[in-house]
Amino acid sequence: MIKIINMWCDGSYTPKHQGRVGYGIVAVVNNEEIASWGDYKINDLADKYRNVLGELYGSMYCMLYAYENEYDKVIIHTDYQGVISWCDRTWKCNNEITEKYRDFYDKMKKSIQIEFVKTKGHSLDENNNKCDKLAKEAIRRSLEL
Repeated sequence: MIKIINMWCDGSYTPKHQGRVGYGIVAVVNNEEIASWGDYKINDLADKYRNVLGELYGSMYCMLYAYENEYDKVIIHTDYQGVISWCDRTWKCNNEITEKYRDFYDKMKKSIQIEFVKTKGHSLDENNNKCDKLAKEAIRRSLEL
């Protein structure tokens, strides 16, 4: 039987905390949440790419989590169209960040099946809303270190 995980991700950026992006992730198997977390990156490109960078980190960590935990397929739910469109090549990669993201996706899809689902941000999708909060909290936590 194929081992499938559904994962939601969202990214965050706040200009008052420059140089940082956050991302939130919720992992669900058989309609049960098995994990959720928020993390951050301090990156000199954060102020240029803002929340897009957080969105891409979140998606990459979903792929990596699924691979490392030996899932056959990951379904990534995202409210940011670029997470999907750079991978399916309906959007052109115009910078190093989007190119590296697509390259990462291309490598990962050789090992696991990756499917994307577009969800509406700030809506009734509770997992997406939770990811949004986790991403924002991650940035706040990064300031305490």
